[in-house]
Amino acid sequence: MEVGRVQPSRVRGGAPQVGTYTKITTEITNTEITNKKNSNRKRVYDESSVHYQLAYRLYQKILIDDPSFKQPNMNTWADCIRLMMEQDDRTAEQIEYLIDWSQTNSFWKSNILSTKKLREKATTLIRQIKAENAKENKAKSPSPIKHRQGRTEVVPEWFHKRNEDRAETVEVSQEIDFEAERKKILETLGRIDKNAQ
Repeated sequence: MEVGRVQPSRVRGGAPQVGTYTKITTEITNTEITNKKNSNRKRVYDESSVHYQLAYRLYQKILIDDPSFKQPNMNTWADCIRLMMEQDDRTAEQIEYLIDWSQTNSFWKSNILSTKKLREKATTLIRQIKAENAKENKAKSPSPIKHRQGRTEVVPEWFHKRNEDRAETVEVSQEIDFEAERKKILETLGRIDKNAQ
């Protein structure tokens, strides 16, 4: 098969010459045409293939929220899953997790309604999942600095023992003469007042 195209001819200096044209022909072989036809054919996926199963999983999850959701072309959906696996290097487990997570998230379940959209938003979904997991882990592990009230100081051993000596004296002599103690305190205060004047 020959395809003809007419272009202006050029003379010395590269400027086209007015009124003269040359015919350029291009041959296309039958094998090139056959290869183009074969490349345009859609793939057909077996229902037991992992690509089809993952596409069907997304469809089933969507049906839980919207039973009237129109059944998509499962081969087209399976092809998007294949592209996620082959071109985007995602594993079947990762895709399954993304499907399950996106259909339990209140925002994403209304936005991921096809495998094409799942493929487009996969990186965004992964980032959001990681951010939520980090937030949950931070909330679960209490940070000692943030949850303490006040500041913690290291106290010497004697500080804890200071009340032990007094407790022993109180236990030994159960009766305390409060009047005598009051007089001692007043005498001490009186000495302080005399010294201050």
